[in-house]
Amino acid sequence: MKRSSLDTSTANTALIPTLAHIKVHPLSRFQRRAAPFRQPAEVGYFSYDASRALRVNCDSALKFFYPPSLDGVSNNLSSGFEDRYIARASVVENLDSLLTTLKTTSDSQTSLLTANDRGDGRPRFCTWRGIMTKILTAPYSSDTWELRASLYKGTLYIMEDPLMSRASDGFSETDRGKKMTYWGYRFEGLSTLDHDPSTLDSDALHAAEVDRVQNGVVDTHIQFCSVIKTRIGDHDIFMGAEVDCLMPNADASSAKQQPSESASELAASPSATSKLRQHRYVELKTHRKIQSQSQNSSFLKQKLFKTYFQCFLAGIPRIIVGFRDDKGFLTKLKEYKTLEIPRMARNELQGEEEGAWDPAVCINFGELVLSTLWKCLAQRNQELCREGEVEGWQVVYRVRMKNGSASFDGRSTGSQSRGGARGSWRGGASGSKSRMSVVNEDAEVVISDGIVGDDELIFVPNDK
Repeated sequence: MKRSSLDTSTANTALIPTLAHIKVHPLSRFQRRAAPFRQPAEVGYFSYDASRALRVNCDSALKFFYPPSLDGVSNNLSSGFEDRYIARASVVENLDSLLTTLKTTSDSQTSLLTANDRGDGRPRFCTWRGIMTKILTAPYSSDTWELRASLYKGTLYIMEDPLMSRASDGFSETDRGKKMTYWGYRFEGLSTLDHDPSTLDSDALHAAEVDRVQNGVVDTHIQFCSVIKTRIGDHDIFMGAEVDCLMPNADASSAKQQPSESASELAASPSATSKLRQHRYVELKTHRKIQSQSQNSSFLKQKLFKTYFQCFLAGIPRIIVGFRDDKGFLTKLKEYKTLEIPRMARNELQGEEEGAWDPAVCINFGELVLSTLWKCLAQRNQELCREGEVEGWQVVYRVRMKNGSASFDGRSTGSQSRGGARGSWRGGASGSKSRMSVVNEDAEVVISDGIVGDDELIFVPNDK
């Protein structure tokens, strides 16, 4: 990947007019059988080490789940906050790591992402799992966010808006916010081991447990990411998704690749490893312990709702929630099977005025957003090329979501580098309600003009 500076002067900027509107409400428009969804398949993976260096098709940062003891010591999420917390700066990750992995990982000796000779004509999207989660959960969310999108050689790239993301981190800057953020990371540290616990004898396992409590360092530079390919409707989607840990292997031989294997060996056939272990991936979350029906409803409609889509999109089959008290001590661990969550939420929220969220609504809304975005960007880029103002790859569009309303918009930049099984739901069950009070009834998606004011852009693959 090659980066280039951004010139936002008037002379080098072409405005793009309003292109389309997508109304979010009424949600009844999306209450039907969900658009076809392809089972997510891991096509690659990568790790970041302690210096945040990228290691393609390496799983050195992937750990194994082993539950902490709730003994008043091992379950203290605040332990190490003062002296064993290495937090990286809050920055928006561009797509470089994801694109490097996709270019390195081969499918029939052809780059997965930049192959233009498939002949199927399907649109392709490349982004992070978190961004797809934002889009799909928008019908039931009041979150504010901004994204950027750019279409290049048949692939539409989407990343977060850096300025908007930094502005939304205000809570984490407070003392309380910093500690609560740490609690989430510490839960991961107290619930994982470097080695498969099924391969350790009792003495080694005990030593590992003690070490993670007394000496465990929370270093947020270290991270393991799975690279996923899935499809919503006719749209192929390549996503990078962080994976918290791996369930211990019940078999004698572990599917986890050892760091000692050479990079060339791993890059040659990462799919073999992926198929063996993807069903063992785990998402870890913390949440304040639930003490009332209203708190349980809030948990189901907000935390578990968004976590469900995080895992559903990446093919992560289980979620383990560590419930904590206000002092940061774990009180209970509970496992949720990802595919069972929608029915569980519907059953537990039955009879409530606002009802439960409908996964089909989210899938259908997301499919409409992707389809409209693709059509509008492709058409507008062609117009700009014909007019001779800019080339399509020079245009970066902005996606704004505000209090339940969203907009796509764009402005050309001065210069930019050139360089399974299907599943479905039936929505709108008789007597069900999909309306939730947090949603703005006037919400709409608008594709229109916008301004890109800094040089933190989407960087597409450098094919030269």
